[in-house]
Amino acid sequence: MRPLFALCVPLLLWGCDDDGSAASPSPDALLRVDQGRALDAARLDTGAASDLGAAQDQGSAPDAQEPDMMIPDSGPDLDARLVGDARPNPDSGPDLDARLVGDARPNPDSGPDPDSGPNPDSGPDPDSGPPPLGALRRLEGARFFELEGLPNALGLLPRRVRVYVPPGYDDEPARRYPVLYAHDGQNLFYDEEAAFGASWRFHATSDALILAGRVEPFILVAIDNTNERIWDYTGSTDPDLGGGGAEVYLTWLVETLRPAVEGHLRAARGPEHTGIMGSSLGGIVSLYALMRWPEVFGRVGVVSPSVWWDNRRPLEWAASISASPRAGTRIWLDNGTEEGDDSGFRQGALPHGLVQRAVNVQDMRRALSAGYPFGAALGYLEDFGGHHNEPSWAGRLEHILTFLWGQPDLRQPLGVRLRVERAPIPLNGHAAWAVEAYYPEITLTIPPEAGLISWSLDAAALQVEGDMLRGLAPGRTALTAQIAGVSDTLGLSVAPDEARAWALIRVWTPAVALGESVYVTGDREVWGPWAPDGQRLTYDGEAWRGLFALTPGAFEYKLTRGTWETVEKAADGAEAPNRQGALGGEGGLFEGEVQRWADQ
Repeated sequence: MRPLFALCVPLLLWGCDDDGSAASPSPDALLRVDQGRALDAARLDTGAASDLGAAQDQGSAPDAQEPDMMIPDSGPDLDARLVGDARPNPDSGPDLDARLVGDARPNPDSGPDPDSGPNPDSGPDPDSGPPPLGALRRLEGARFFELEGLPNALGLLPRRVRVYVPPGYDDEPARRYPVLYAHDGQNLFYDEEAAFGASWRFHATSDALILAGRVEPFILVAIDNTNERIWDYTGSTDPDLGGGGAEVYLTWLVETLRPAVEGHLRAARGPEHTGIMGSSLGGIVSLYALMRWPEVFGRVGVVSPSVWWDNRRPLEWAASISASPRAGTRIWLDNGTEEGDDSGFRQGALPHGLVQRAVNVQDMRRALSAGYPFGAALGYLEDFGGHHNEPSWAGRLEHILTFLWGQPDLRQPLGVRLRVERAPIPLNGHAAWAVEAYYPEITLTIPPEAGLISWSLDAAALQVEGDMLRGLAPGRTALTAQIAGVSDTLGLSVAPDEARAWALIRVWTPAVALGESVYVTGDREVWGPWAPDGQRLTYDGEAWRGLFALTPGAFEYKLTRGTWETVEKAADGAEAPNRQGALGGEGGLFEGEVQRWADQ
């Protein structure tokens, strides 16, 4: 799990979804592929934790196993310059895991606490009407409660509903709190409860953010999924996979669960105080909830959404939401760059569905941004190295909650990092680009349509066309992007669109200082050739990596920190021979270790 409260979270653009088959299509052809759903169909009967009833990729809700692998441009994030470091931000507040208050784990079998229920003042106002639905039972030794005995007139399968109240809830009997409803509740708190042994540790993160003053204290309502998860979490019927019961599930949530929560607890009311969030199919059902009940939900987290569902029907929901924007609503949208099974990639071929998944999420971003401006109303993040599982979602939860329930200062980033979809950019082809902006309390991916980026090119090999770069002529150029006076420059190359295969270079290195990067140089045009800062690699939390589209054949390369004075050396300080690679038509994985640097 990536460390939390880092100055910047390692992010990168572009993921995809696919069956992971070993193939090497042309880059432009990759963008037209969407083959992920066949894998989901095979998992319909394997359990309730995944989008199709099964847990997979250590995630409770993987959607159609769309393996999401980034096509790196390269470039480490500001918090990832020191390999293996914990990347704490001393100004970002307390360590998340160290600040959990009352972390006594609830015992589901324990009877009611003698003082069962929250503070007596937490119930409804005397003139609020009939008694609340169901019963609220305090779980022993924690700020956890369980809502029991809720009516179920709509035919849904029964499910556990737990409530976690914020620090200080019992100490402020007159205060009312916002409420966040979260799907896949069994995966939110403890690893031993989660479908694949890894949870969001939602309570630890929210406690730390609240105690640090970064978010408003809020009540979390965790709703477990059931064996009918795919039915509950989909707002339309997929021609292959069925589903379509979200209207029923959300009607129960809005008309039965919400009144019970507001009756038993001191819940603030109104859309500005009511949120809903989930991952994968839980992401698209949260989006559907905003479309159908905008007067109820004003804080919405759409995490790694299954945009592919029903021939990309969620894009229509996003367009409908943007057509009637509501003031004060905040929407969070994100995606990991390696979501899904990357086994085919590790065998040397790029799982081309990964590209399509990124295109899906980028299309949703464009649809939502038509009505909701970036920063003020729409938070967007492309999480480099992020998988479709709970550890990855836990790793960016602080950013999600900060955007939904905090007031992050977005006036001036501490740093920025250019991200480009592929290297080299094909002649007469396109590559998407964006900029990561690292603000004091949150990291966001800023696309060009946000209107916050100024840019310049030092040569005519490329042309900027909105959020795409178009290759005009073979050669090298440099793109510089700037936000609020903070800039980054990235060297790029344009090459004829010949038959190419994907080469993934991944290397482990000695410590790299904050602010420095690792580069690959070599005999291919994309690397200089032999320019010491040929192409910047990206740190993924373990190693430095870059993905390059190369013509098949032999090649040589070295690693540097940007100059020949910082080139890699042998362990004894002697000259290190050039690294050798041979790329076949199916692509290849090239891994290694730098023993030492010339200046060390």
